[in-house]
Amino acid sequence: MYDLRHTFCSLLYDADVDVKTTQYLMGHGSLEITLKIYTHLSEIKKKRSYDKLLDYFE
Repeated sequence: MYDLRHTFCSLLYDADVDVKTTQYLMGHGSLEITLKIYTHLSEIKKKRSYDKLLDYFE
């Protein structure tokens, strides 16, 4: 069951849903719980961030 919560939270992060909305949807009392425990950095998010950085310097 908890794996589904981690996956849901990480998918919200990948979809660029803001952290306050994610916190609300997860039912967490603090952003710290949402970010430190449930949100996992995916390869998709890393690549998107890297691409944004490259675009900035072009």
